[in-house]
Amino acid sequence: MPSPVVFPPPLLDAYQQGKLAVLFGSGLSLAKDVKGDFPRWSDLPDRLLEQAAKQGVWAQPKVDAMRDFFRSGPGSLEEMLTALDVIKTPLRGARKYRPALTALFRPRSAAPGDVHRAMVELGVNVLLTTNYDELLELVEGPPARRVYSWRESDKALDDVKEGLKILFKIHGNAEDDDSVVMTHAEYERATRDEPYQRAMSFFLQTYTFLLVGYGVNDPLDLDLVFGLNTSAFGTAARTHYALVKDASPNDRDRWQRALNVQVVPYDDHGALPSILRGLRNPP
Repeated sequence: MPSPVVFPPPLLDAYQQGKLAVLFGSGLSLAKDVKGDFPRWSDLPDRLLEQAAKQGVWAQPKVDAMRDFFRSGPGSLEEMLTALDVIKTPLRGARKYRPALTALFRPRSAAPGDVHRAMVELGVNVLLTTNYDELLELVEGPPARRVYSWRESDKALDDVKEGLKILFKIHGNAEDDDSVVMTHAEYERATRDEPYQRAMSFFLQTYTFLLVGYGVNDPLDLDLVFGLNTSAFGTAARTHYALVKDASPNDRDRWQRALNVQVVPYDDHGALPSILRGLRNPP
């Protein structure tokens, strides 16, 4: 079926030449047909506080007091990361951090949506995500695509150079709590990681990126992907692209100037599966 959007010719060329990489965010995990009650990034403090209570790490009065504090609203990514540090530290100290991550991002009820199936059907070699969940893996299953976190950047890069399919989890995987990038200290560690920098620089210079599942109305969500990669995006020789709902002309201009990312607008989140499938059958 033809796509509800018109893709720029360089994006179509990259896909047809096997040089398209897709980077997807939390918007995919929040699709209406996805099961698992996955949190938005802005919901994480509340959801982790629930886990602190359920795991017996904090008593309810402490949880309520912290919830009131967090609801005053961290305004920047750095403030949010600092807030998450406050919750994560006692969870890890009580050896309850991994169970908390499992409850939030690996629930037994988890089931992917049609947008995940459409993503797999594209057949691209390089998929990247800032998500911690395993929804895409539930669609594709082994051994079709190797999954690596940022801590295994060299392996991810080697596989890509060999023409193998990968899913690169640039903020980690909930199954491996040591890989999860969620707090200020974790962002600092990932930012300084030379293999990660090397891999992302190669991907951004070699592939045309299509970003999916990031919204202009949630700046924290955008900071998640660009926070570690602003320099790499901005200095990339090629233009990259982002499917974005409700992007204003100012938003589009800002992405183009600051990040060399051209926005491809669309009107309806429910249309994302057909939009992605339209890449295979452009008008």
